[in-house]
Amino acid sequence: MSLENSSDSGNGVAQIPGNANNISIFDIYNSQNYPIGDDYKEFIDYNIPLLQMCKDDEYFSKFTSMLETAFCEVSPEFVIYNAGADILSGDPVGILDVSVSGMKKRDILVSTICKVENIPLFVTQSGAYFPARYQDVSDSMVGMASYF
Repeated sequence: MSLENSSDSGNGVAQIPGNANNISIFDIYNSQNYPIGDDYKEFIDYNIPLLQMCKDDEYFSKFTSMLETAFCEVSPEFVIYNAGADILSGDPVGILDVSVSGMKKRDILVSTICKVENIPLFVTQSGAYFPARYQDVSDSMVGMASYF
């Protein structure tokens, strides 16, 4: 399973496996951000569009609900997790309004589920396009690693 959690949609990730039925894609993103269009959406199994300036409560509610559904339906053998930081408030690219604690909460949830379910987890990071967020992203990654 691929968990795409950056502010832009996972159009590239969605097109890589194409119609392969053994890869599920979960994508939560700013629907008013790049790319606009539906060319790739047929390949996304769990599609969660958000509006600009989405805050913690809405983000985490939608994320948690769909994540639970995805894990129950798919029972993944392996998770590739894009821990996007361009969801953070003030990010000039993401245009969402999630706090640092909201990002950390999201990352810890993914780590916890994978650990409890004994699912191997591969984490990549994206976003955080400005120096003021570098330490926040680093802290979140260290927090995730502490669960294993």
